[in-house]
Amino acid sequence: SFENILFTGRSKVSLILGYMENRRKEFEQDKVHPQLDLDLGTLTYNLKWYSPEISKKVKVVVGSQGMHQTNLNAGPEILIPDATTQDIGVFSMINLDLDKLQIQGGVRLDHRSIDAKEFTTPEITSPALHRSYSSLNYSAGLAYRTEKAVFRAGLSSGFRAPNSSELLSNGVHEGAARFEVGNARLNSENATQGDVSVDYQDEHFGFSINPYFSVIRNFIFLAPTGSETNGLPVFEYLATTAVLYGGEVGIHYHPHGIHWLHIGSSVSYVQAQDGRDTPLPLIPSAKVNTTLKAEFDREGAIRIKDVFVQHIYKFKQDRTAMNETPTPAYHLVHCGIDLIIATKGKPIELTLGVKNLLNENYIDHLSRFKTMGIPDLGRGAYFGISFSLDRQLAAHVP
Repeated sequence: SFENILFTGRSKVSLILGYMENRRKEFEQDKVHPQLDLDLGTLTYNLKWYSPEISKKVKVVVGSQGMHQTNLNAGPEILIPDATTQDIGVFSMINLDLDKLQIQGGVRLDHRSIDAKEFTTPEITSPALHRSYSSLNYSAGLAYRTEKAVFRAGLSSGFRAPNSSELLSNGVHEGAARFEVGNARLNSENATQGDVSVDYQDEHFGFSINPYFSVIRNFIFLAPTGSETNGLPVFEYLATTAVLYGGEVGIHYHPHGIHWLHIGSSVSYVQAQDGRDTPLPLIPSAKVNTTLKAEFDREGAIRIKDVFVQHIYKFKQDRTAMNETPTPAYHLVHCGIDLIIATKGKPIELTLGVKNLLNENYIDHLSRFKTMGIPDLGRGAYFGISFSLDRQLAAHVP
């Protein structure tokens, strides 16, 4: 990756270039020659121009983002055929700062083209494919600030073109142990979303709420069919009009007189169904996330910075789609401690903790291993260390 900022007087230009090469090989009985040999190369760019301030109140950003991606197969087994995907998007945003009130608006034009070659295996034949997608979208939002609160509201449209996996898959996805079938007739997703939020914070208490409502036309999702191929469940990509709504509510409190104690909790919920009120598959269950943390400010060669206990409760997800199984509720408890070790230079920070302290046996509703009955991770410990090197020390490192 390469990132550079060029200052041109009172304006500036930002450029980010990136390239990723991903080589995936899957071996079966023959440990030398892979059955699946997939080479994915992705080149991306992100170019932005930031205008000078206009009357110290208005800022304009103009930019372009894009991608060039190639997918090549060298093995006899093919999950996604050879294909080239090209994205290009241009956009403009304007920000208006009126002291307590900030207003932002933007427009964006996107285009994606996908070219796939014809391929044939002993099991299937896939014809060549050429598809292109375009969309013009907008966003508008405002934020009003008071001494202790921020009120936000936004309205936007969205666009997502299907990718090569959703269009062209026709084989076993070994990472999820399922047979995936693409849909070459898929159109691009188009969404309209409205959301509001309120954030309040004073010396001892914080509160936030963020509800949203979204309608997605041609919503693309992966659904179980109820059938099997070679002992593996078959999933296929489908599209429908989807309605999603939900939000998150959170509080943070540290009592007067015992500022070292922090209590935080948040509740998140999402409900999703199609135009006939039928539940959509693979929708996360509601969650309550609560953390109790104690902070310390004592001196010493080795001192405790903070200690925390976190409890996560996932509700039962029984609002499931056809051929999708429900998931029972479960609890998770995590705990940890941060230590500070004083040195002659900058201090060293150690982080130690235990995840899933009670060794809960559970399977998340979105787990790829759910169809195989494989549970998520049990009890596990982690350890981290972080330290800083100042410039003088770094300059003497050979």
